[in-house]
Amino acid sequence: MNELKVIEQQGMIKIYETDKGEKVVNGRELHEGLDSKQDFSTWIKKRIEECDAVENEDFLSLHKKMEREIGATTRKEYLLKLDIAKEMAMLERNEKGKEYRRYFIEIEKKYKQNLPPLSKELQAIFIIDRRQQEFNERLTTLENTTTIDYAQQLALTTITNKKAISVMGGMESPCYKDKSIRSKVFASIWRDYKGYFMVNSYKNTAKKEFDKAKEYLNNWQPQGRILREIEESNLQMAIA
Repeated sequence: MNELKVIEQQGMIKIYETDKGEKVVNGRELHEGLDSKQDFSTWIKKRIEECDAVENEDFLSLHKKMEREIGATTRKEYLLKLDIAKEMAMLERNEKGKEYRRYFIEIEKKYKQNLPPLSKELQAIFIIDRRQQEFNERLTTLENTTTIDYAQQLALTTITNKKAISVMGGMESPCYKDKSIRSKVFASIWRDYKGYFMVNSYKNTAKKEFDKAKEYLNNWQPQGRILREIEESNLQMAIA
């Protein structure tokens, strides 16, 4: 890729065209427009994994030189093809994500209309391909928006209860018997969980991420202040 030109500048986000005629958006600009709370590096890697995106097929990456007062540095940029950009937008699971997806669809329609007339055979092929894409998009949307059922919610709370008891030292530990600290441990687990999966409640966990959610809770460990409170609570009773 030698050249990158802006072909849409007035819409929700700049649309670029590569020297191969591919329509792309800058991943960093999409991240900023979606108002994600995660830092860009974490966000883009997580979204690429969730979308099963393949480099040089769904997105392109390049290193851009950045000038700074203390010297030049480089940062990695991602150019996302519109199909994968639509998926990433929908993964935000909010109204802004839906707006970006609709915008990308309008851009695709606009540039498809500018193509030269096709033979009937090619038109038929494109119609079939478009229908398949629409089906895949609906399927992806369903997978991304369907949340865990009640039984799966119970499974997560069971894992959380066991994990909390374990990190506090068991049900007979001074820490567990301290209602204040016990509440803080549970709150810490769910706060970290919601931040990791970007949901406002564990009940809104995507069904396709259920196995990952179980793994996350099983591997969770207290950090920082809550860890010190657990240790100090159990230590004070041991000394007494």
